Amino acid sequence: MAQGQTSMDDELTNDLFSIGQNIRATRRGRLSLDALAKAAGVSVGLLSQLENGRGNPTLQVLTRIAAALEVEITDIVAAPAPQATEVVRAESRSTHRVFGSDRDVELLSPHLRGPFTVTEVTLPPGAGFGTEHEFVGETVIHVLAGTYTIRTRTETIEVQQGDTLQVDTASVIGYHNDGHLPMRAVNVYVPAEEE
Repeated sequence: MAQGQTSMDDELTNDLFSIGQNIRATRRGRLSLDALAKAAGVSVGLLSQLENGRGNPTLQVLTRIAAALEVEITDIVAAPAPQATEVVRAESRSTHRVFGSDRDVELLSPHLRGPFTVTEVTLPPGAGFGTEHEFVGETVIHVLAGTYTIRTRTETIEVQQGDTLQVDTASVIGYHNDGHLPMRAVNVYVPAEEE
């Protein structure tokens, strides 16, 4: 085999591995392998192979996976350039849909992949959402304005302006604004390690 062909094969292998890592990092803590496979209409075996850098996915498969993750295809295909420092400008922030709801959150961190994700959520009075597809991990919530009501399996916690709460998301059953003013909060989410 020619030297140029070996180099191209190595580059393709690296690209497929990066795509697999991006899929896993974007899925991690949000959906199980089974849930993502079902939502994307692909087999668990295929998804597992892709996450491990094996296989050669079609554009259609990658598009379905991205749609199931509710991200752009470029979020899983393009490898983020490693940077020691990243600034997310206010005018460049992206929004992402909270799984199982009609609510969008504003992404404050550079991307969904990484050791943590930072979002800002705004809820009008009386609004809220459940946790049908909630992230699995720890969340730190800091309320900037209003009152955020977090319902867990064992208690209801009202977090007021200026307050901070750390909670295991597995115990949360809903997030609500039961107050009379709009609520704004910053959430720092750290996904659970996969078993």
